[in-house]
Amino acid sequence: MIITSLGIINYKSFDDQGIIIDNLGKTNLFIGKNNSGKSNILTFLKLLSQNIKDLKKMPLQTIENQYRRSAETAKLKLIVSVANLSRYYGTLTDVFTPETLLCISFDPKGNSVGIGDQFNLSKSQLLRLQTQYSDAPPEKLQEIIKDTLLQSVIGILKESFENLIYIPHFREIHEDSKEAVDEKNINGQNIISALFKMQNPKVGSENERQTFDEIQEFIRKLIGDPNLKVEVPHDKETILIEMQGNRLPLQSFGTGIHELVILCSALAIYKNYTVCIEEPELHLHPDLQRKFLKFIHDKTHNTYFITTHSNIFLDFDKNVNIYHVTHNGKASGVVKASTEAVTYDILDDLGYKASDLLQANSILWVEGPSDRVFLNKWISILDPDLLEGVHYSVMFYGGRLLAHVTMSNDNEDNLIKLLRINRNSIIIIDRDGLSDTAIINDTKTRIENETTRGICWITRGREIENYISTSTLSRYVERKTGKSLSLIFKRNMKIGNVLNHATNIEYDRNKVKYAKEIVAYIDPNDLDILDLRERVQSIILKVKEWNNIG
Repeated sequence: MIITSLGIINYKSFDDQGIIIDNLGKTNLFIGKNNSGKSNILTFLKLLSQNIKDLKKMPLQTIENQYRRSAETAKLKLIVSVANLSRYYGTLTDVFTPETLLCISFDPKGNSVGIGDQFNLSKSQLLRLQTQYSDAPPEKLQEIIKDTLLQSVIGILKESFENLIYIPHFREIHEDSKEAVDEKNINGQNIISALFKMQNPKVGSENERQTFDEIQEFIRKLIGDPNLKVEVPHDKETILIEMQGNRLPLQSFGTGIHELVILCSALAIYKNYTVCIEEPELHLHPDLQRKFLKFIHDKTHNTYFITTHSNIFLDFDKNVNIYHVTHNGKASGVVKASTEAVTYDILDDLGYKASDLLQANSILWVEGPSDRVFLNKWISILDPDLLEGVHYSVMFYGGRLLAHVTMSNDNEDNLIKLLRINRNSIIIIDRDGLSDTAIINDTKTRIENETTRGICWITRGREIENYISTSTLSRYVERKTGKSLSLIFKRNMKIGNVLNHATNIEYDRNKVKYAKEIVAYIDPNDLDILDLRERVQSIILKVKEWNNIG
């Protein structure tokens, strides 16, 4: 998307102040209550695309498309970089840097363009452009530039929205005797014929079979079955799915599979498009919702505008742009969810209470913040796709406070029940003691015996730092001192004593700082120490199980 930000004015629920959708990206989600105005954003883009060849024909003054029957024409506000505009109008770079962002108000109905104050060029700037426009005096040159800029804006709109498909919320695969009237509207009609043509292409059109195979692969990945097969029989009355030993009509597998076939077919057929999707979560299990959103972000090459009511999509705030759409009784507004406060407002609008939601699908309980640094590093080495804050959270119980918590909901003592906070819990405990034969104290033994659902990991070494290999520590010390030293670091030694002796570092004074420095020197081979690799792999498997990740 070469448009940086997009605004809509005087259209349906958007008043003369309009809305601005800032910092557009590849995947843009619009979340809010019913009737807040989410769908109006998508319908405006669809209307723009349908009339892109003659924008004067856009029905912007019909009652259904007006803001409260206003006589004002709907407008677009575009924020575009000079670098993108100059693809159509190169002279701009003579007076602006390529990085300069220009705010332009565009009236599709009248094919007119309004330019912000930054476009009121000085006389010296105008003189630099004057040689390119006959003998127009400076006072006329501004108007000439404005008229020429109009064609640039239309070019940008065509490049961004001419190739657009719209997938409404009502989707059902069935064969229709008539061709779909609106080729930009993908609702499931004639999808069987389209798939049949791709499955059995004419000679010279073998690339269509490749598209069919892509659709099948899309569905395989989303369903999690590498052997799934899609087939359209010769009578084209249905679509057959072969999965887990069953070869049955598509309708036998439920509406969720219907959804995936339509969505995946559209995304395979239409590449490098702008894709507007209404509520893709309909009929999709939450795990499929996560997989679908990750898939379109990682594996497709379209720009997406998606409306949704699903809180599941909030998990992907690092990969997508999320916008909160609200209606104050008069007009719609849009705010990007760039702060926690806006995210909480979205959850309130969706009707979720704090007790309805697990803020993470699993919790890893550790003694303190430095333990978190090491644990996250080990997890990232063995499975970089697992993300803290999405798939798991790390919480601290504090060493001596362990005696006041329990991993059992049946414990009658006056203890804090960790499973009430999150039933998917893993707890990691330092063994302590000066030798391998040191007896594990009663509290740790109790916690270990109480743990039946999750994992209780009591370190094999003295504490979690004893899983740092001697080679890791030696590389770190060499970097800090510039000297190659022969270190001795055993499972029952305190890391602080070793570092203090070798480098005068007082590790216990700032554990988090030094932990962050040390993990930079850990490589995959350094996990083959004591039971570290086995323990971290078991945590990864459990977290993936709790997140329904295959």
